[in-house]
Amino acid sequence: MTDRLRTGRRRHLVLPGAAILAAFLMGWALRGAPDPADPNAVGRAARAAAGHDHATEAREWTCSMHPQVRQAGPGRCPLCGMDLVPVAAAGGGELGPRELRLSEAARALAEVALAPVERRHLARPLRLPGRVEVDETRRRTITAWAPGRVERLHVDFVGARVERGAPLLELNSPLLAAAQEELLQARRLASSDAGAVSGADGGAVPARAGAAPPAGGDGLVAAARERLRQLGLLSEQITALEASGRATALVTVRAPVAGVVLAKHTVEGAAVKTGAPLFTLADLSRVWVMLDAYETDLSWLDEGQAARFTAAALPGETFAGRVTFVDPVLDAGARTLRLRVEADNPDGRLRPGMFVRAELLAATGDPAGGAAPLVVPATAPLLTGRRAVVYVAHPEEVGRYEGREVTLGPRLGDHYVVRSGLAEGERVVVRGNFKIDSAMQILARPSMMNPDGDGAAPSELARGLEPVYAAYLAIQAALADDDRDLARAAAGRLAGVLPPPSPGWSDARAALASAAGALAGAADIAGARAAFEELSAAAIAVARVHGRAGGALAIYHCPMAFDNRGADWLQAAGPTANPYFGAAMLRCGSVTERFAAQAAAEPRDG
Repeated sequence: MTDRLRTGRRRHLVLPGAAILAAFLMGWALRGAPDPADPNAVGRAARAAAGHDHATEAREWTCSMHPQVRQAGPGRCPLCGMDLVPVAAAGGGELGPRELRLSEAARALAEVALAPVERRHLARPLRLPGRVEVDETRRRTITAWAPGRVERLHVDFVGARVERGAPLLELNSPLLAAAQEELLQARRLASSDAGAVSGADGGAVPARAGAAPPAGGDGLVAAARERLRQLGLLSEQITALEASGRATALVTVRAPVAGVVLAKHTVEGAAVKTGAPLFTLADLSRVWVMLDAYETDLSWLDEGQAARFTAAALPGETFAGRVTFVDPVLDAGARTLRLRVEADNPDGRLRPGMFVRAELLAATGDPAGGAAPLVVPATAPLLTGRRAVVYVAHPEEVGRYEGREVTLGPRLGDHYVVRSGLAEGERVVVRGNFKIDSAMQILARPSMMNPDGDGAAPSELARGLEPVYAAYLAIQAALADDDRDLARAAAGRLAGVLPPPSPGWSDARAALASAAGALAGAADIAGARAAFEELSAAAIAVARVHGRAGGALAIYHCPMAFDNRGADWLQAAGPTANPYFGAAMLRCGSVTERFAAQAAAEPRDG
């Protein structure tokens, strides 16, 4: 009995033990399969696949997202929870000062993605407001070329259409009558000077009255005709005078061009002096469309661009024209400049004063056959305000990257134009570049915020930046409340609390100071928001490298800002508060990246 009890007890003990052992073995076996949704697990699996671990090779371990975190052994980052990577794994031998080599595991952790540098024509529509105006080259003011009295108006209202040569008014002018008589007398004198001509029987025949003067006269006739032209008579009127042979003080003033009467400056019975305006005419068969362009669009504007526009008064109709003039002077108050588009208007449907909406196609290069510019995705460059850094993949060695400063042109949509620094066909890092840059800072090599690679202490700087973040967030909140004055005051505070220049921080400091100064001097809310975009670009670059010691931050993106170009900003906790639209679209925007608080990220000893 006792033996059976003992045997039963052993069976009860063995069965649970076997189940526990099987579960342990199964869990151990399953642990080898990484969770694809967990980048840390992917990194651990990649290190295991490499056949060794760097734990025994590295004296220091750090976080690829928070380079200020250092510890003597492997573990997790206290800020974001990611697996720490060995400092030694970030670099290798035979590398240039701006180069970095990442293992397969490090590339998996950084989620590095590449894209080629290519030539491509980029274009986007520019939508501009404007209005129709009179073509100044087709405007004529009809003046009195001789003194007199207005006896009769043939055109007595503004807006009347007249043809060339149509009568405008009857002017009683003794001076014109005297000038006409001079012409007739000159003709008679020239005829008498010619003498008699021989008849058929050889006798003398007097010159016929009214006959044309012979060639080679004394020039009095020509001088008299020119005087009448200077007094405003048309060639047709002078010919009719010579044919009739009678001078008159009542002269018809005719339209020298066809057009529409824009202004009537006289009335019947009025006495006018030489040079007095009588009518203002304009030929509306061709008009100007004057457009207002924003200062930020200046680089995309040029003479010769095709334009299409619509008028609110003519729904459903589209008109075409071409830019013939770009104003060289900017309106300092509105921060806009004017463009002139010339458009044909044969039927007169476009009337001066109409409001229009125009669309210009802004393009890089010459899409008709010119060389396309070099472009890279907008996520490739790391921007600090005055500098742009791109990480370029080595053409032969996988995992080797070179940091390179480039000169960027304008941004169009999801791409930047590259002016210099890259060649067609090279591959650039478009995702994971911030982590690569952080690794470069760990090694005290040249990087985005540390161009000299002198190893500035990021944790100390992060603590010194807290007043800067506080002033920046005050600006963001003020612009979200549409309060320009409060935003300007906070910008002034930000410029005053910037930490002093130091190695690795000078460029970023200069970018923040420049943008804050522009915002503090903004004349209106639109100018403040334009400067805030530049300030945000510099602040985001600083936050990505140095973090924030006193609290969490997030990058928000509004795709509709600045005419659908999109813009980013930093914001602390709370609902979206869009600084680019304010109350008009306060909740427009979403979080694209978060930064955890770094209060625990103090330098470690050993």
